[in-house]
Amino acid sequence: MAIYENRLLFRQTRYDENNSLVALESTWAYTIQLLDSVPIPGRYRCRIINVDFVDPDNMTSIGTQLVCVLEKWTNEGWIECLEYMPTSATQDFYSIEDELNVMFKSFTTGVKTSDEFYSPAPGPRPPRKKKEPPPPKKDPIPEPPHSDTSKPDSPDFEWI
Repeated sequence: MAIYENRLLFRQTRYDENNSLVALESTWAYTIQLLDSVPIPGRYRCRIINVDFVDPDNMTSIGTQLVCVLEKWTNEGWIECLEYMPTSATQDFYSIEDELNVMFKSFTTGVKTSDEFYSPAPGPRPPRKKKEPPPPKKDPIPEPPHSDTSKPDSPDFEWI
């Protein structure tokens, strides 16, 4: 049986203007020891980001989705290892982080987890907004007609 330990090294969070959490990234150290071998250290990070999807036709928001991945550090850099499918776009970021930690422990030790990670089918999507027609074009302002009669060249300053 394997001995697995992990600990949080640091956590970064980002909030929006409404003080809602929109991103969480945590970096972890772990060791795994198989039978009587020397413990093998490693690093991984959990990245949970609330992404706002935009309709490219009219550049309006069509909804948000949580993107939740666990990346493992290798000699070549970070590689994506696991992906978590949240139950909703409002699921608690810290509970997702806990689930990713459970998944990584199971993945690393090869021991089945007792949890089943279940994501229900998404609810109905809101109807798409119809494009509003562009405002009607205004007729250009006509210029006054030009007269063929010429005005005298000398200005009239008698009123001064």
